[in-house]
Amino acid sequence: MRLEQLQYILEVERQRSFSKAAHKLYIAQSSLSSAILNLEKELGVKIFERSRSSREVVPTDAGLVVLGQATEIVEKVNQLVLGTGADRLGGHLEFMAMPFICN
Repeated sequence: MRLEQLQYILEVERQRSFSKAAHKLYIAQSSLSSAILNLEKELGVKIFERSRSSREVVPTDAGLVVLGQATEIVEKVNQLVLGTGADRLGGHLEFMAMPFICN
């Protein structure tokens, strides 16, 4: 389980849509869906009901529990970041790029 996955499910809950959440998170919808599916498999619960007809995503009963705990975890991490000052500019930023070949 990654913090990123918890942030993803919280955004899907807020938006009630995978496509809107993906847009807000600046990631592909397929990446978002895959990350959430992996989290569901890891936890052994279905977090969201996906309905093709209504196009709205709704949390399952188990999903509500997971979302509640995810909210607490993400809030605690945010408090930790703010409390240590890790959010201030002035530190160093690292980027990693993967080389690839294209035509």
